[in-house]
Amino acid sequence: MSATSFYPVLMSDDVAAAVAFYRDELSFEITYESDWYTSLRLGTFELAILAHDHETIPEGYRTTPRGVIVNLEVDNVDEVYD
Repeated sequence: MSATSFYPVLMSDDVAAAVAFYRDELSFEITYESDWYTSLRLGTFELAILAHDHETIPEGYRTTPRGVIVNLEVDNVDEVYD
């Protein structure tokens, strides 16, 4: 096997708002965008946001995530917060 990518996909009930947060507040770049799925990149890090109720998600799993923690570590948290 030769893997070409490995990244988390977070389900959301508002893809546009979630994407806006990662793009506007954390400087992620959009690498692919549709109304139900968006791929983002920050340097070598990747993340995707997916509409939790999209038809590609098996019906029993169409819910927003619970118990998920996403860590983003930065050099100067106060600067990022400001």
